[in-house]
Amino acid sequence: MDRMNVSTGPLANIRVLVVEDDPDLLHSIREALVHDYRVTACVSGHEALQAMAEGQRFDVLVTALRLLDMDARTLLDGIEEHDATLRRNALLIAEQRLSIEDEEFVDEGHARVMFAPLRPLRLRQEVEALAVHAARLMLAI
Repeated sequence: MDRMNVSTGPLANIRVLVVEDDPDLLHSIREALVHDYRVTACVSGHEALQAMAEGQRFDVLVTALRLLDMDARTLLDGIEEHDATLRRNALLIAEQRLSIEDEEFVDEGHARVMFAPLRPLRLRQEVEALAVHAARLMLAI
């Protein structure tokens, strides 16, 4: 697990969990987000779930639809045991067109989807929308 925080913007306290098993893509996602958010990067779903089991909390999740150790459905189900709000504040990265099952899963889970290859500006825009949602939820508490 890798944590970086050099953010100073208005959403600087938003904690983003990035789960990606491709090191190059993980690095790209982290670099696109680290200047605006508190980013924690995990290379597997199991590592992310372990971090949450140890008490770490996050506001936004960015993860691949398919990881080597689990799919997004399994990861999000595990996350829901720790934080139901994070489960619904997720951005899924897909490498190909969604299957019917994946589309139904995304629709029922209220997750956003982006397709690779990622454009950093679009990634930041998607995460910002989720970060604003998370910030509003924090203010409502």
